[in-house]
Amino acid sequence: MTKIKLMMSWDIISNLRFVGLIAFSGLLFGCGHQRGTSSSGETLHVDEGITIEGTVGYLERILPPPDSLLRVTLEESSRDGSKAVIAWSEWSPLEKLSFPLTYKINVSGDAIQSGKDYAISGEIISAIGSQIWRSEDHLIEGHNVGAERIGFLRLRRVSAENALIDISKFTGVNWRVEDINGLGVVDNSQTTLTFGPSQSISGNAGCNAYRTDYELQDGKLRVGPIRITRRACVPALADQEQAFLRVLEDAVFLNIDSDGALVLKTNDSRSIRASN
Repeated sequence: MTKIKLMMSWDIISNLRFVGLIAFSGLLFGCGHQRGTSSSGETLHVDEGITIEGTVGYLERILPPPDSLLRVTLEESSRDGSKAVIAWSEWSPLEKLSFPLTYKINVSGDAIQSGKDYAISGEIISAIGSQIWRSEDHLIEGHNVGAERIGFLRLRRVSAENALIDISKFTGVNWRVEDINGLGVVDNSQTTLTFGPSQSISGNAGCNAYRTDYELQDGKLRVGPIRITRRACVPALADQEQAFLRVLEDAVFLNIDSDGALVLKTNDSRSIRASN
């Protein structure tokens, strides 16, 4: 009788050990979400959402300005040309990176719809918010997002005339004009520009105070009618004031140059350059 009881006890213990082993195996190999770590130290989410991979870089043997930022962005692309940002990845400082750079963007599965179109692009943005390098958009149909590896996104330098500016980077700054149409300015003249938070430009035109409104879309500036006081001034200053106002009214390009100066330019290359 004692022997039978011992055998039954051993069977129970063996069964419990077997059940425990199965439970432990389930923890190791179960189908729940898993995490891993890439060689760059980035946490990757396995079985969670969609991962978009590709490479980005440029061919020129030149470094972007210090403190520049590289960004790769996935956007929903509508037929009317409008876009909505879905996700992005950023890298800085660029001097520590090796190009071409392999990127990964992790997107929640419910953020992508098979019946819509998407675009992925790369850009380098300077410390003052100017887009100085960019790639063409790589278009992807919704059902292919994550299913195809994106090719090389080649970044190309953006000309000053086509640069995209984050206007908030210099809003509120009192810019003093130091050159109009490459002819300099009258000594000790006080010609200024200030971009206000409500899309306004105001300042002193040399003799008179002025104010106008503006729009900035895709790097193109559109200035509205200029309102100005009617104070008389000496001929040289009056001529300079009129030249300044004509350039400002016709300006369509807006940028910050490599010296940090504000540059406004018209289609026929007339220009205003101002520093802070």
